[in-house]
Amino acid sequence: MLKKHAYKAIFTALVTSLLTGCIAYEENTKITMNDVRNMDYGSYPKNYEKAIRQHLARTLIDPNSLMLDGFSKPKKFLRITSRRYNAETDTYNPAVFLKYYIVCARVNAKNSYGGYTGWQEHIFYFRDGKIVNSSEYGLIEGCSNPNDIVIYNETFSDVDIIDKP
Repeated sequence: MLKKHAYKAIFTALVTSLLTGCIAYEENTKITMNDVRNMDYGSYPKNYEKAIRQHLARTLIDPNSLMLDGFSKPKKFLRITSRRYNAETDTYNPAVFLKYYIVCARVNAKNSYGGYTGWQEHIFYFRDGKIVNSSEYGLIEGCSNPNDIVIYNETFSDVDIIDKP
């Protein structure tokens, strides 16, 4: 009886391992830095300092307290999103390429308690000369990145950049 159960267990393990080998594996999409450079990032933001000042005037609690400590020059920014599971189709959607120009600025302004928050790096995302998003510096090292193009490739994206600097 024990032999019969041992044979069943071995048979089940063998069939399972054979079926596992049949699972389709998709290779990652491969792109080059030349592909990245030639993507459409929208028009270069010419009046970025003015646009940032206007944006902060609309979004800060106390815009009259705004202090700015310089702006970086705009540079291209590519964010490659992770693959996302689509429950309706039971498949994974491919990664998405989000292309912007980014400008970094050091900002200090008063909070709702009337005190200054301290100097903070902010990233402003431009598309066709307009700010489409902004965030405090932290997650993405765009401000300190010395390259002409900043690339943020999320952990589970299915994209490999094969000649990354």
